[in-house]
Amino acid sequence: MITWTSLLAVACVGVSLANAAAVWVAWDRVAFPHAMLSDYAAADARVVNSAWPVYIVCHAAVEWRLLKHVRSAPESRLKSAWVLSWYFLVLGWASMVGCLVFDIVAYPAIHSVLGGVYGGSWLLAQGVRAVWVDGDREALGLAAAPRAAALRKTLCSLELGSAPLLSVGMLLPEGACPDWLSWVCVLAEHLLWVHARTLLAGMSYAPDARLLDASEAAAAAPRLKRRSDSSQNLKELLSALERSLGQRRSRKNAKPRKRLGFRSTVLRGL
Repeated sequence: MITWTSLLAVACVGVSLANAAAVWVAWDRVAFPHAMLSDYAAADARVVNSAWPVYIVCHAAVEWRLLKHVRSAPESRLKSAWVLSWYFLVLGWASMVGCLVFDIVAYPAIHSVLGGVYGGSWLLAQGVRAVWVDGDREALGLAAAPRAAALRKTLCSLELGSAPLLSVGMLLPEGACPDWLSWVCVLAEHLLWVHARTLLAGMSYAPDARLLDASEAAAAAPRLKRRSDSSQNLKELLSALERSLGQRRSRKNAKPRKRLGFRSTVLRGL
């Protein structure tokens, strides 16, 4: 049985490994400073174009289930903040798909804009949750996860600090960006904006996924019990029917057979 925890883990770990594999496969086809993940993906897009859609679908499924869980909570500022962050994530997933469609080689301007939308929407979503939601998650029926909340806040702070440098490095004309800034952009994008986002930030929702698994298991327990009781009742009914048929057969065999007269014997033979 697929659980929400396993779905989240497979998506986050899988896309992080796929990004590393894309760099490994296209390592000799990319030259610095054009060494962003988008450059490696454009050089050999097979791995990334397969893994990212799977990640988007799995992550969106988990977040959609969490949204349904949160919507059952009473109306509050926390609930509104969570719903707002979910819409920011939707914008981020759409821009991810756009980045896959419009690669950086054929459509550099469109790809850069979509990449900025993805980075900003994800940062806004996680920032809203880190600032307004994580302090009182239990009020929304979510898991109390202080270490996951601290991790999310740390990642948001690092992304917020590196965002100006990354933006300047991406906007400068080719040849005008110094090497140190190019290295900052490359390392920040690969380690922080890609792997840390997909792996660490994604897995920070593992406590919520486990909460969903536990709640669904508890909800399914009465159904499983009723199904088990129905199966047991059916077995008992079949057993009683078998005993009844056995008793009738034994009584029938115990009765003495009537002796037939000559006329009846002849007619039966005809």
